[in-house]
Amino acid sequence: MKRIIFTPAVFVESLLTILLFFISVSCALGAGPLVEFDNITPSSSSISRTSNTSFTYAETGSGTDGWTSRAEIGSTGNYVEFYRYLNTYNNSHLGWEAWGYLDISSIFSHSGNSLHAHITGGKSDSFPNGSGAVIYSKQDFIDYVGDPNSGENLGQPYIYFSTTDGTHTTVFPGASGADELSTYIYMPSDIAVDTGANYPTKNISFGPYLYDQSGHYYNRFGLNGGGWIHTIVDNHPQHNNGWSSDSATPYDGYAIRTFTSANFIQKISHMYIALNTAITPADYYIDELTFRTLTGELSQNFETLNSPAIGYYSDGHFEVSFMDKYVNLKSGLTIEGRYSFSPITNANWDSATLIDVQEYSGGFTITESVAGQFKKPNRFYRETWAPFRVQSFDEPRLKAGTTIYFAFKDVGNLDSNGNPTKSCSTSGCRDYASGNFDWNGDSAVLTKIRTIEYVINSAGQEIVQPAGNLKIVD
Repeated sequence: MKRIIFTPAVFVESLLTILLFFISVSCALGAGPLVEFDNITPSSSSISRTSNTSFTYAETGSGTDGWTSRAEIGSTGNYVEFYRYLNTYNNSHLGWEAWGYLDISSIFSHSGNSLHAHITGGKSDSFPNGSGAVIYSKQDFIDYVGDPNSGENLGQPYIYFSTTDGTHTTVFPGASGADELSTYIYMPSDIAVDTGANYPTKNISFGPYLYDQSGHYYNRFGLNGGGWIHTIVDNHPQHNNGWSSDSATPYDGYAIRTFTSANFIQKISHMYIALNTAITPADYYIDELTFRTLTGELSQNFETLNSPAIGYYSDGHFEVSFMDKYVNLKSGLTIEGRYSFSPITNANWDSATLIDVQEYSGGFTITESVAGQFKKPNRFYRETWAPFRVQSFDEPRLKAGTTIYFAFKDVGNLDSNGNPTKSCSTSGCRDYASGNFDWNGDSAVLTKIRTIEYVINSAGQEIVQPAGNLKIVD
């Protein structure tokens, strides 16, 4: 077993990152794309729209080159638009303004085009008045005289997707019949899951709004940048910003029960993706926002293993991210991971291969005391993360275009026979006997797996800038 060590949060010098992106070929059939970037012509210039700088498009309408910020989904007449939102709250709780532009890239994608966000500057705790060029569009960037980039860790990019009915009462056309939203994201390599805190950092946030509610929900993920990340927004968000306090929820630690897809995924009318700040110039890529219906194993643990994400990096290691259901000093979690090159089910779980968890030491610690298993690093937080590799004999199979299937199981409250139990004697399980936990909701699914697949980039592209904060040592 190898050990992964990350250097401190100040990383390699600022370079204009060359990034890539790729599409998912999944075990779940698509109900429909949220936005089909492949149908949008990449832009060489644009018309800026800066009259309302707190809520603006990075590119707008149709420029002379035919670039558009809107894509029609199906034949319903309802369009989906996307835009960069200038978050002017400018505080550590609600986020920081990020300057830059949106673009459509035909260069860095798995197939066709992807949505590219280039960040030139913004604001932060260290730069409350901002640093870098105040740029709202690609044309602003093209016309800028001098270096438009700051070289500082600035801003938090917010990218919104919405239907165009103007009232947010119309759901996304592709959401009909869907169970989840699948997305691939590429973040700059200086974005780290370990920022010095004693728990993993959430650095990707989805904010779905439902057509019949005034507030919105949060589905969050936490992995390192510098690799392609597959995220799944499922029917188990972590929080609702309409809640006033913990007492508004039935269980300890803001616990929320899994929705049926018809009550959550199929009601989404608009949504944002917020990405953590990086050293500018910073480039993010988003592709294949696809609503999917579940196929294969339908009976899964959506309660305690939610918001799954898998990242794959140039040195050959993977990372997994989950959000636990609970936050309190009694809510431990132990996860076992397995993989296969064919879909994994509850029935064939035992025949899948155990992952090789990589020990990690930093602000928090990840160990592999039992083969293929790791624990949530801090019981008081939801965030669960671990680096791992496939077994050495399978590494040659990780070729371009290969789909690898992963399954994970919450094993902390299973006895030696694999049956759910309320007893808890270690930091890796929940004290259902004395804690205010949702035993009735959890016990039925603790024996079930949670699946996510990953497609190795099939375009034959390589990461030019490596994950500078990562070092593998024997």
